[in-house]
Amino acid sequence: MIDAVGARYRLGSKTERSTILDEFVAITGYHRKHCIRLLSKPETPPNERRPNVRYGPAVCDALGALWEVSDRVCSKRLKVMIPALLPAMLRHGRISDDPSLHAQLVAVSPATIDRLLAPLRLAASKGRRRSAGQSSAVRRRRKPLPQKPRMLDAYEDQVRSWLQRQPGMTAVEILKRLRELSPAGTFTDKHLRTVQRALSAWRADAIRQWIDQCRLEIEVGVPPRIEAAAL
Repeated sequence: MIDAVGARYRLGSKTERSTILDEFVAITGYHRKHCIRLLSKPETPPNERRPNVRYGPAVCDALGALWEVSDRVCSKRLKVMIPALLPAMLRHGRISDDPSLHAQLVAVSPATIDRLLAPLRLAASKGRRRSAGQSSAVRRRRKPLPQKPRMLDAYEDQVRSWLQRQPGMTAVEILKRLRELSPAGTFTDKHLRTVQRALSAWRADAIRQWIDQCRLEIEVGVPPRIEAAAL
């Protein structure tokens, strides 16, 4: 419809174009300026993008050889190393003596190197794709950061003894006892959430120990003590 109405609109006079535009706006419901743009310019088919095959199999094979010789470094490092590796590769016959091939190897970008080496890297990793953020270079283990001592570490044994005598103690009661036991200002009301998290962790640890003990007693043949789970 746009092609037929547009042809009439472009060939008509000013009065005819105004009438055609009014009818087109009433039919389509489009904004008047948008209709003017649609009818003024003929619709052109989108240009089909043809793949530009610039690097052939010879470049892929040469990049694969360079990648293996360079100990499978990443594409950005390989891009810098290619001019230095080419003379040695030529002397040993690993790359053909073709000036156009050498020019393509020097001009190839790191992104294109990644694309051309993708099948070779996938085959070298036996089908396992590398996770994002990990380089192909040697991965170094990070040294674990030392953990700072928690404020409840010094009172953990005392709190565990309280829980053994009174398993149903709440975090509010424990915080109250800690304030009486510790120097003034060490524990305040804002530390209640800290005590709650520590209490949950201690009780979970006690339950795991009790489960392990029950499993051991069952293996030995001794009936488990159910009352030990009160903690």
